[in-house]
Amino acid sequence: MTVTAVHPVAPVADREHRWREELGLIQATLGGTSGPQLAAGDFNASRDHGPFRALLRSGFVDCADAARRRSWPGFTWPADRRYPPLMRLDHVLAPRDGAIVHEARTIRVPGSDHEGVLAVLEFRSPG
Repeated sequence: MTVTAVHPVAPVADREHRWREELGLIQATLGGTSGPQLAAGDFNASRDHGPFRALLRSGFVDCADAARRRSWPGFTWPADRRYPPLMRLDHVLAPRDGAIVHEARTIRVPGSDHEGVLAVLEFRSPG
C-alpha cells in the first residue's frame, strides 16, 4: 500500500501557477505508482477546480463522494470559525477500481483550521 500525503500551496494571488504545477506533480506521481494506493491531505482544491477534477478522472474517487455511509456535504474548511465549514478542501482519494469505500466523515482536529477526514476502505485483491 502506498499512501501519499499532499498539501499543495493555496491557489491565491500569485501562487495559482505553482498550485497547478503541484497538482500536476501529484497526478503524475500517483499515475507512476503501482499497486494499491491512497492520496490524502489538504489539496487546497474542491470539485470546482479543473485540476482537481482532472486528478479524479485519472483513476481516483473522492471517498467523501463514493462512501456508502457519509456525512454530507463533508466540508472541511474553515473549521475555526463561529459558523460551520463552507468548503471541502481536504480529501482522501482512493483508486476508482480496487477499493470499496464504506464510510467517510469529517472529524474535529483540535488547533487546526481544517476538519480532518476519516475514511474506512476495503481493498480488493488483485486478479
